[in-house]
Formats: sequence, C-alpha cells, structure tokens
Amino acid sequence: MFALKRLAAAGAAAGLLLAGAAVSPATAAPGGGVRAGQPGEVIRVQIYERGYNGLWASDRFSGSCPSTHPYLVDKRFSNDRILPRGVIVTTEASVATLVVATSSETRIEGKKEFIAVKSVEGSWTNWGLGSGTVNITLECTNDWKQARLENQYG
Repeated sequence: MFALKRLAAAGAAAGLLLAGAAVSPATAAPGGGVRAGQPGEVIRVQIYERGYNGLWASDRFSGSCPSTHPYLVDKRFSNDRILPRGVIVTTEASVATLVVATSSETRIEGKKEFIAVKSVEGSWTNWGLGSGTVNITLECTNDWKQARLENQYG
C-alpha cells in the first residue's frame, strides 16, 4: 500500500513538471507530490522560467494553481507592475509584462459578489539591450477566504 501511494505521489509530481510547473521544496510532500494540507495553507508554484538575450526578446506563458490549492491568494506582490493578485514576476525592470486572469470562481455572499482567480496567461517583452531571466510564480491557497476579491464592477 505504501509503495502504491509513493508511486501515485511521484506520478503527480511528474505531471506537474511536464505541465511546466514546479512546486517549491518547502511545499512538496515526501515522495515529490503536492500535499493537500490544512485549510488556509499557501504554496508557491513556478509556472514559467526562461532566459532572454537582447532587445525585443519576448515569449508567452500560461499556468494555473494545482487542484489541491486552486486559488491565487488575494495579495499584491508588485507596486511596479500591474498583475493579478497572487502572481509574482521576477525579472529585470526593462522587461514589460502583461498578465491576465483566465479562469475564476464566483460566489455570492449576502449582497456582495466575490471572485477567486485560478489561472493566468500572459506575455513579456525585453525593452533593454541586456540579457536575463523571466520567472513567473503563483502563490496559491486551498482557502476560499484567503483568495476572494470583492467584485468592483458588480
């Protein structure tokens, strides 16, 4: 039974790696899989990492939170970039990014509508002459209350 669970965990980890996501070591379960954890748990999932060289280098990316932690956290990680909450972009200032939410979950609580983002897609372009790396990471949670945003337009 233990060997079967270990094999399933390894398969889940391989699936994440093939999908282009990597779970940080602090959030990985023994055997390499993502653990379900307690409500309110937050993990970071790297969905994209690429090097670039020179002016106008560009690419597209997309990714989502794993099913065990399906929602992006309601936390702003950048004052210099316009990003959905829960998205962390690590790169040089010369790299412009465009990141948009591609799936979400909506709930009504009382008279207010709340939205939780689950996945993103976007693109980047280097406007400088140098080279470097673009890294896109999602901070995901399994707790609806940590993820929800009040709909400003409803």
